[in-house]
Parts: sequence; structure tokens; C-alpha cells
Amino acid sequence: MANRNSSPGSMIEAGRERAKGLYRSRGLRITVLVIVIFLVLLGLFGFFAAPSIIKNQAQTRLGAMLGRQVSIGAVHVNPYTLRVEVDKLHIADRDGTSPFVDVDQLVVDASWSSVFHMAPVLDQLLVQTPQIHITRTGPQAFNFTDIIQRFNAQPTDPNASPARFALSNIAVHNGDINFDDKVLNTTHHVAQLELGIPFIANLPHDVDIFVQPLLAMQVDGSPLRIEGQTKPFADSHESVIGFTLDHFDLPRYLSYVPEPLPAQIPSGQLSGHLELNFIDSKPTQQLILKGQLQADNLALTGQDNGQLLELNHASATLDDVEPLASRYHFSAIRLDGAKLHYAKLSGGRTNFDSLLGKDKPPPKPGTPPTDAHIDTCALQNSSFEYTDLTSGKPARLTLDGLHGTIRNLSTVSSQPGTIDLTSGLNGGNLHATGNLFMSASRFDGEVSMNNVALEPLMGMAPPMLNAQIASGTLDGDMHLKADWSKTVELTMDGSKLAVNNFALDQHGRKPVSWQALTTEISHLDLDGSVAQLNNVTMDGLKIDARRLRDGSIDLTHLMKSSPPSHGKAAASPAWHWSIAHLGVDGSTFALTDPTLPSKDGHIVVKA
Repeated sequence: MANRNSSPGSMIEAGRERAKGLYRSRGLRITVLVIVIFLVLLGLFGFFAAPSIIKNQAQTRLGAMLGRQVSIGAVHVNPYTLRVEVDKLHIADRDGTSPFVDVDQLVVDASWSSVFHMAPVLDQLLVQTPQIHITRTGPQAFNFTDIIQRFNAQPTDPNASPARFALSNIAVHNGDINFDDKVLNTTHHVAQLELGIPFIANLPHDVDIFVQPLLAMQVDGSPLRIEGQTKPFADSHESVIGFTLDHFDLPRYLSYVPEPLPAQIPSGQLSGHLELNFIDSKPTQQLILKGQLQADNLALTGQDNGQLLELNHASATLDDVEPLASRYHFSAIRLDGAKLHYAKLSGGRTNFDSLLGKDKPPPKPGTPPTDAHIDTCALQNSSFEYTDLTSGKPARLTLDGLHGTIRNLSTVSSQPGTIDLTSGLNGGNLHATGNLFMSASRFDGEVSMNNVALEPLMGMAPPMLNAQIASGTLDGDMHLKADWSKTVELTMDGSKLAVNNFALDQHGRKPVSWQALTTEISHLDLDGSVAQLNNVTMDGLKIDARRLRDGSIDLTHLMKSSPPSHGKAAASPAWHWSIAHLGVDGSTFALTDPTLPSKDGHIVVKA
């Protein structure tokens, strides 16, 4: 409290005395001396010893890593700014004599924050006059394919965190690429390559961005220049570079991808305009892709040439796509003439496993979940074909004429998306509305069907009958709740189902048939084996039974016997049924029994 009344002069004098005390402090002088000695030694090591060590280690280690001969002309290091300059970098081709990569100068400005992040953080990466020689020796085979295979063969730690990095001010000047395509017996030459990338980062880093987006080159003598623009007066220092695609032939250019793709694209053209936004809102940077894309006559097949998807036309509006952050937001997607082929294979596999990465190891800990969001997805003239190939006889189910909308579909949000879809099914109609929780793998909504043929649906179920379904249609208004997060759980409440004009055929006769069977379902739980029915009414029931020579009634053989269980598999719980009211009207029961006293052994009972 007394310091508040002190005069400015006395405060200055007190500060001077404290400064003299620090100056006379033996501990401070030793600390300063140690720092000075460390900086001197760091400078001596960095300027004089480090260049030769880096040069020798880089030639040895890089050569072993790539399986190529590597030579470096000179290395210059500034240990205080962490700037490294590499002159005359040469990487030979596999034969040891042909050139593969030559770089006049490589400049790397590292940041001291690399030490704190324990990750590569570069303030600048400059490549001067690179010369690259690429040879295509076969389909998806190049003169660097062995390098990719070498890297892929290295063991990885499944518990390791995903790679983190921040690369800023990336520039390539006066590049030259010679491409020798021995498959098509042609050559291409890219000259005067100029490339500017403000940053590529998934780590926050506060750095001065001075490189603007740029792509300029001469391709076989034809000039190409795409230059980005900086938005003036923007606090985020945002730069934008645009790309336009006009009927880009996917099969032609995807054949140059150096690694096999999880699926093949035998046809398809891509058009549209995209904008790549570099947003530097210090200390974070964002790389956002926006714009519109269109695909025409797209076909997607598996590695076995099996059909996966055909698409007449599709359009997508990219609202916020950030691949480095696993973020994919679309404001609108429209599909016209989409045909999706989904097949269930043996061993719990599907034909989409490779495309969806099911055969790849799980993501590393700390990997952000894929954030996909679609505001509106509209379908028209589309179809979905489901095929079950797990048994000897394939079973197919097709939704044709599929159209409708899906809104607010998200893989991470707890809020539901809504669906309103209509399609044809087995000669009838199917309509589904409700809430779809993609992040929780749940659906809650209404499903109605009208005049859907029953016989194709039975192919999806395990074989239960020793007879064929000769006729029958299904109508229904159902409130469904489905959960497939772990196992498939299906419940139905306040629903109504009707099976009309049903008949079984067994060796040319119809042992069971009816005109209408209507069921009001109070509660049905397939997983819990519970069925609570309010009213069950049957009209026009006809039963034609016969006594066989062994004395049994043939109706008892309509159902297949259950196969004996093997091992200690848990038995399915017994079904618990309850029917509040059962009504039968206009029914006929016929029995043919040679032992009956009637003249033809045939009796008929009508109710």
C-alpha cells in the first residue's frame, strides 16, 4: 500500500538498484554465459559441421529408402533460422544411369514450432528448376511403382496418431516433366511449370503467407495458366483459385493413377467449376473446396467387373469440403438414372467392401470421424437392386422407379435427417417417410406398400416351405423402428398388414389359399420374438388336406423341418403370441381320406 504514495523518482531509483543487483548476481552471469556459449557452439556446428553430416546422411538414407542412387552437390544450413538449402539434388532411375529427378535447389525454412508440435512445420518450401522423367511401363505401372510398393510394405503402428503437419508457402519454379507412355507409345512434355500453394496444413501455425495460388505450364507446347486471386480487405487473408472441367474423361486419365483403385470406372465424364479457397485466419489455416460438379454416363464396377453403380446424370453443389479435416458438406446432390447394385456375399462380405475400405485396418487413434452432410439429396428414375448370393440359388429384390428426397443427412449430427421416397416393388408400390439417424444407425418412420407380389419377397427369407407360393400380394401401413448399430433390430407398432389372393402350390394342387388375411399389429418385436395382434380376420380360406398312406396329414409336411443345431450356438427365443380377436368368414375345409365312409373318401366343411 505504501508504494501508491511513492514518487516517480523513487520508483526509478528502486528499479535502478534492482537492475544493479541483477547485474552483480553471479547466477545471472553464469546463465548468460551458458546461453552465449550454447549459441556459439550451435552456430559453429550448424554452419560448419551440420552441412556435411546432412549431405552424407541424406544421400545414404534417402538412397536406401528409395532404392535409387542419390547425390547432393552441397548443403547450406542456418542453425538460427532453421533454413536448409540443398543444391544439385540428383536421384537416378532404377538402372542407376538414367535420370529420374534433378533439382537445382531445394530450400526448406523450418519453424521452431516443429519442436513443440513434434511434427513438421515449414514456413517455406521452395523447389527451383526440378526436372522429372516419368515412364509408364504398363497399366498402373511406372518407373516409380517400386518406390510406392516399398513404402506400402513398411509396417505401421496401428496405435500411432495420424500424421500432423503444417506446410506453408510452397512454390515450384521453372519445372520440367518428361512423360514417356510406352503403353500408348506416345510422349508428353510439361515445360515452364510454375506452382504456388499458400499452405497445406492440419496443424495451427501463425506464419506470414506470401505465396499466391498459381498453376502455370506449357503442355506439349500449349500454354495453361490458372492464377488465384486474393480477396481484398479480408481479415482472413483469403485466396481463391478456380478450375473448370468440361467433359473430363475419367477412364482415360484414371489409367495414369499409379496404384490400383478399389473400383474400376469403365465410363464417365466429369464437368463443373471448382474453387479452392486458402483461408489464413491466424493461427489456423483452412483449405476449402467449393463449387459445382456434374457427372454423366458414369459406370462403377468392382475388380471382378461386377456392376456396382450406373449413373445417367448427377450434379453436386460443394458447400464446404475439407479433405484434410475429413469434412464433406454438400448443399445439394441430384441423381438421375442411378442404378445401385448391392450384393450380399458369403462370409458376411458384400461387393462394396473394397470400395468402402472394409478390408483396410481401422483408423488410427485420434483420427477425426468423417463429417459428411447433405442438405438435400434428390433422386429420380433410379433403382436399387439387392442380391443375396449366400445360398445356392441367388435371390433378388429390386426397387425400381425410385424417386424422392433425403434432407439433412449427416454422419455426425445427433439430429435426424428426413426421407420421403417412393418406388416400385414386385409390381406394386412402396412409400417410406420418416427420420433417419445416420450417426446412430437408426430409422423411425412410416412405410406403406400396395399390391406388392409376395413370392419374390419369400426369396429373401430362409427356405421354410415344401411348396411354392403361386400367388399373393401384400398391402400394409406400418410404423417401423429399425436399429442396425450392432445387430439388426426391427419393431412395428400400430400397423396393419394384409395378404390378398394367396395360394400355395404343391405338385399342381393348392392345399392352402385365401382371398384376404388382414392383421392389425399392436406390437411386433423381431429381436425379442414378441407379437401382439389386435384383430386377425380371414376371408375365403380354403384348405384341401389329404391323408397319406402312412396315416399322416399332408398339411403337416408343408413346413420344412428345422436343421439340427451344431455346437453351442444360442437358441433363438421362443415366440410369444397374443391375438385379441380372430375372425374367419366364408371358409372351406376339405379332407380326402380313403378310410372315410363317404363314397369317394372326400368330405367338405364350410364355415
